[in-house]
Formats: sequence, C-alpha cells, structure tokens
Amino acid sequence: MPAEHEVANTPEEQRELREWLMSLPAFAAYPHAGHHRTLPPVNEPTDAPAPILTAPVDREWSQSYAMTPASLRRLRGDARMRLTLLRWPGDIATAIEVLSRLAYNATVHARPADAALARMTVRLAVTEDETLLIDVQDPRPDVPLNRAAIDGEKGKGLKYARLLGATVSCFLSADTRLKTVRAQLLPGEVPL
Repeated sequence: MPAEHEVANTPEEQRELREWLMSLPAFAAYPHAGHHRTLPPVNEPTDAPAPILTAPVDREWSQSYAMTPASLRRLRGDARMRLTLLRWPGDIATAIEVLSRLAYNATVHARPADAALARMTVRLAVTEDETLLIDVQDPRPDVPLNRAAIDGEKGKGLKYARLLGATVSCFLSADTRLKTVRAQLLPGEVPL
C-alpha cells in the first residue's frame, strides 16, 4: 500500500483521504492517523553547534550505513528494534517514518561523488524527559539544509517529517566536516 503522502500531497488532502478510507466498509489502518496537525517550529539551519537540549540524553544508539537507498530497509528494521530496546514510549512507527525521511534525504542529496565510500551515521537518543532525537549525519557539509528544504519548497521529505510532529534542525560538527540533520519527537500525541 502506498504511503498516504504518495496519494495525497497536502495535509487537507491527507485528512480527506483518511476520512474516506475510514468510511469504507473494509478495514484500513494508517499508523500516523491523527498526527497530521500544524507544523512544528523550524530551527534555522546553521553552522552553530547542536541545538541545546532541555534534558540530558539518557540512552542512545548509533550505527553507520552506506548512503544508498538499499540501506534504508535495513535501517528501518534496526531502528524498530533499537527504539523498542531504548524503551522510547512514543509512536515507533512515526519515529521510523521520520528517520526514513531524513536518511532518504541524505542518500539522495548529500551523497558524495565517491559513492562507494559514502556513509551516513544514524543516532537515536532518548533524553531524560523522553524526547527522541533522531540524528542523520552525512559527509557533505557543503550541501546545506536551507529553510526552503525544511518548509517543503524543495522536496517534501523534511516537511512531511514536520507534519508528523518532528522539530527539524541542522548543524555542522565542531570541525565543520560533517553535517547533522536532527528531528526531535515528543513521546505523546502531537498537539492541535
């Protein structure tokens, strides 16, 4: 079954699609139903250090993956298992969808010319207040993440991550050789 964003482009169209599907006398389930609300704030992309967290990281996991679309399937499976082991109390399906968007963007837009050596590092971290941090680090700081990308004017991946309730930001490593795109997700329902 295609994802709802592949059938309906705008939040209004997605809401209408969900309502129509639910009115049919057949079974239909959307794991993200109810999560499409107003967009969370955008942190301006910057070369500053990582955004300041309100609570320290309590538990985390990271892994390196080849920057190819084929890696995304393995990444999603690993993330499902790790989010369960990290005991994040939020919607794991939503978290995996947000992670998939960030990782896909890295494989498409930040893949170096020498693709054979291209690697991205994924980090899942849960803070003491149960906020989930999803970091995708790539080796292309020269490919900045700008507001147009986050707002969905240049592709829809990051905008869709925001529609799922994530706050998206971008920052460079201290030595400015790596770029990290971060999504923060709260464990509860996205506010109206």
